[in-house]
Parts: sequence; C-alpha cells; structure tokens
Amino acid sequence: MPIAYRPAGDPDLERSDRPVVAGINDLTRRRGFGPIATSHPPAFQLVSLKDDADGLWVAEEADEILGFAWSWVCSEL
Repeated sequence: MPIAYRPAGDPDLERSDRPVVAGINDLTRRRGFGPIATSHPPAFQLVSLKDDADGLWVAEEADEILGFAWSWVCSEL
C-alpha cells in the first residue's frame, strides 16, 4: 500500500507521538542508555493545531502513522 500524506486532525495527535517515542527510544537503546521517552497527552499540539490548522501533516500507510511534519506559526514566533 502506498504512503499517503494528509493534513492531520485532533485524533491523529496522540497517534503521531508513537513514532517519535519509538525513534527516541531506539536511539537511546542503541547508545546504551535504554528507553527514556514516554508518550504524553498532546496538550501543546492541540493548542498549536487549533491556532494553525495547516501546520501538521501525517504520513501513513495502512492506517499506521509513519511520520509527521509539524510547524506552528504564532505571532512573532
């Protein structure tokens, strides 16, 4: 199945955290530190998504999020 790229919505935020946590833990395991990252509720991501709805995209295959791109433009930030 091909990888699909699409804008993300609220339900995707918690799922998009999984590849980040997995990637960080993979890196720290390979460096001998063991897993250090855990999932957290997407409170900040929800705020930024509501403020800039065009800022979050997901890449998914067979309903599994493989990665995402996130940007947030807020006033002068």
